Amino acid sequence: PGFGREARQGQRFTTLNIKEEYLPGGQKRRTAETIHEVTVTEDCLNGIGFLHGGCTAYWIDSCSSIALSALDSPDESTLPSVSLNLSVTYHAPAPLGAKLRLISNVVAFSARVQTVRCEVWDVSEPIHKIVASATHIKM
Repeated sequence: PGFGREARQGQRFTTLNIKEEYLPGGQKRRTAETIHEVTVTEDCLNGIGFLHGGCTAYWIDSCSSIALSALDSPDESTLPSVSLNLSVTYHAPAPLGAKLRLISNVVAFSARVQTVRCEVWDVSEPIHKIVASATHIKM
């Protein structure tokens, strides 16, 4: 139960990739990428029949937070985080029935602040188009 329950129902987690890379100086950095899929339903539409910006932001918040949780400590010592900033740019409308793919990539992960980049793609067209992109900062 809770806010966005209907919007969450159709959200499907499809992919998790965790990568480790070495930075100059020998430091190791872990990043994560998640992919979610969702179909635009009637309850997510705005007054003119396209995906509502608030619903888009809700899905971005949810999916990007899951990408961060993939990097949490296995000993459960990572504290819960809250959104500090969610900046969304809307590029194109998504109509009823559009199949969306949300790709979230962790940019920075520390004990205090985490940053995720998320892109929302309409993959139902023969040519995929970007619907929205976002930067989500949590603390």
